[in-house]
Amino acid sequence: MVFLLRLRDLEIFVRKYLIESIAWLGKGLSEGASKSSNGIPIMQSKYQFEDYILADYHLTKNGLFKLDKNFNEEIIQNSEIEKEMKKRFEFFDKKNKKFAVQHKLFPDSIYNQFFK
Repeated sequence: MVFLLRLRDLEIFVRKYLIESIAWLGKGLSEGASKSSNGIPIMQSKYQFEDYILADYHLTKNGLFKLDKNFNEEIIQNSEIEKEMKKRFEFFDKKNKKFAVQHKLFPDSIYNQFFK
């Protein structure tokens, strides 16, 4: 019983103090890969982002794939979708590389509090 109370206290602490002071690069899985989100870049190794998922599409170095509801893939040819996905992926990659070099990322709570 004491163990459960301590876990609950830890959860309260994390929600109250840590979550609001952590900077998130994405919008989380609640938006996931929807068209309104930034998509989901997938890291192949410690240093390689090669895959990108947006809506029902999966972009890889081997081409563009259409995903079905079971995440099965079928290769497709659609230069317009591929161009848009590459543009969004490059935007993410640029932000990610900038952070990796500068190590500067402000949480929304701090940014909003001091830079209104």
